[in-house]
Amino acid sequence: MQTDPTPPRPPRSRSPLLAILLIGGTVIAGLLTLGILPRLQRQTELQAAVEEQANALPTFNVVRARRAAASGALLLPGNVQALQETTIAARADGFVRRRLVDIGDRVRTGQRLAELETPEVDQQLDQGRASLAQVKAQRLRARKDADFARTTYGRWQQLVAEGAVSEQDAEERRSALDVREADVAAAEANVAASEANVRRLVTLQAFRNVSAPFDGVVTERNLDTGALVVAGNNGRGLFRIARIDTVRIFVNVPQNLVRSIQAGQTVNVDVQEFPGRKFSGKVTRTAGALDPTARTLLTEVRLPNADRSLLPGMYAQVTFDLQRVEPPILIPAGTLVTGTEGARVATVKAGRIRFQKVTLGRDLGSEVEVLAGLTGQEQLVTNPSDAVGEGTPVQVAPTPAPKQ
Repeated sequence: MQTDPTPPRPPRSRSPLLAILLIGGTVIAGLLTLGILPRLQRQTELQAAVEEQANALPTFNVVRARRAAASGALLLPGNVQALQETTIAARADGFVRRRLVDIGDRVRTGQRLAELETPEVDQQLDQGRASLAQVKAQRLRARKDADFARTTYGRWQQLVAEGAVSEQDAEERRSALDVREADVAAAEANVAASEANVRRLVTLQAFRNVSAPFDGVVTERNLDTGALVVAGNNGRGLFRIARIDTVRIFVNVPQNLVRSIQAGQTVNVDVQEFPGRKFSGKVTRTAGALDPTARTLLTEVRLPNADRSLLPGMYAQVTFDLQRVEPPILIPAGTLVTGTEGARVATVKAGRIRFQKVTLGRDLGSEVEVLAGLTGQEQLVTNPSDAVGEGTPVQVAPTPAPKQ
């Protein structure tokens, strides 16, 4: 038997493969450790922060209420109105003969504005004068008859004294005299009535000349030459005249400021058509009673307007300089809570929320006036949430340092 001279190979060593596996496992374990541990740590910290926040008191920003200044300015709107303004209506029926003025014309007291033709009034006046002449003639006749009856009665009294006639005949003449004197009295009354009628028609005829009742400017004209004019003119009027050398403005002052308004008080008036120009006026009177609906006091302000730059109907703003006896409390608008219980604010007292009812005044936009309910030293929660109730424990956020 022949034997193989090649010796057998020794078995391969497995140590390199195991080393690679061990190294790979170590690297993977390290990577997993580096990724999972920080995540677990962050999760633990987040959970702790959530638990701490859940156990912490809610934090709110607060501001302090403050009292307004004793002196201040009150700005109120108003409309410029003429000092006097009236509608000139026709008093007699007729036709327009001439129109002498138009809108924008300045007129003087007694100046003729238009002339009317009044044929019906003229005829009534002629008839009235004729009737007056007739009743005067009747009065003259009655007086003559009365004189004759008086003379006759005197003669009959002499005959009675002589015994020529009976006393009964003399009494009949006395009765006739009484009748004649009554006729004279009736005639006198008829004359007086006719004279009154003539005077009425003369006065009515004078209304054919339409005149201005005061100095002013014609702001409206509702007639032209030849137009038919009816007495009263159905409420429209022939002209409208306004006196604007002095104008007035009516403003409504809120109830809480009524005590600061006095007659004779000087005010400033601004009109947007005259930027930078200040018109000075004075309070002339107040209504003396408040409007029960708006709770405001109607106040009249007058100001001179010699150059007639202010026109009736302009919008104006009136500024009153006020000296308040009891200035209100001012709070930011964001601190106000409104609901079914009325206006309230959330205050912080001894670390707890306390709601306080307040009585509001004017709304100044970013701030609101409080007339009652606060002293001016309270800490008010800004923008309180619905989750905060009465007595809720809270903490106050630190006030940020002012910017340098």
